[in-house]
Amino acid sequence: MEPSATSSSCFANETMNYPLDLQIKFHVEVLLDFCCVVFGVTGLVFYLRRHKHRHSFGTLPFSMVTTILYGVAVGDNYVRQVLSVHGIVVRVPLAYSWRVFVLVYPPNFTYVSGATLALDRVLAMLIPFTHVTHNLSPILTVLGMLVCLSSFLLVCISNAIVPGTLQDAVWDETSLTRKIYVDTTFFYECVFASEVVLHIAFCLLFYRYSRRRRSSVVRQQSHKTNHITLFQICTQTVLCVVPKVFYYTNKLFFGSKIEWILHYYSYYSFFLSINVCVVSFFIVYRFFPRQRSMVIVQNTTLHSNTGKAVANSN
Repeated sequence: MEPSATSSSCFANETMNYPLDLQIKFHVEVLLDFCCVVFGVTGLVFYLRRHKHRHSFGTLPFSMVTTILYGVAVGDNYVRQVLSVHGIVVRVPLAYSWRVFVLVYPPNFTYVSGATLALDRVLAMLIPFTHVTHNLSPILTVLGMLVCLSSFLLVCISNAIVPGTLQDAVWDETSLTRKIYVDTTFFYECVFASEVVLHIAFCLLFYRYSRRRRSSVVRQQSHKTNHITLFQICTQTVLCVVPKVFYYTNKLFFGSKIEWILHYYSYYSFFLSINVCVVSFFIVYRFFPRQRSMVIVQNTTLHSNTGKAVANSN
């Protein structure tokens, strides 16, 4: 299969003689994926508590949900890997072929949620009034959810039409499900590329508005979601975009002959987990409930003890 978000991941099995670097990677992955779930749930709770019934369904909550799914799916696999390292073999409840697809798709869903969030931010800056009046954020969220659901349903439908093709998909390159998997993998790679383009557009728009209207628009546009998007752009560029650029450069121009690039890209799922974990932590940080602080300002001109309470809501 073509390398994807989890193609470098090892699926849990009975093999216990892993190299030391993989053993360390498995343990760190478990910690990262656990943090993804904790930060994702915490950030979602903080977000819903802050917004309550207003804007509770949108691209940012959708991104948090995909983060939770990612942590659960990938983390479960690496927990089994860690147990196998210590000689404890846990049987997988699903068939190996189903296990492959259950593990592969949640990381791809993070691409979809990231692209919808980036598109939402770009539209919010290009057409702010239309974005609000037409509730574009929930619409984009529904479209993103449909894309995620349809890609997984294609695999189920293909297996229903041609029974057994799911079992053959891992090894048989001519199977229907294998072809669907390759096509959807290419589709998600295009989604990731579009997310990068949207991130560039967002940075340009944000910079333009910051330069033109420092007094009003910056305060209006520099809200928490924009900060999260900017932070995601930085971490994703370093941890995800750079490895993919190296990989596809090696594949297209050198026939995948540069070994160190292949070894570097084999850790892509590890880099993706770091990216998802760090971004989800930043979401928790931005929506962490802060108490209002009261500052007493003494009025010296009137020589009285009257003070002014200034609330800083941060």
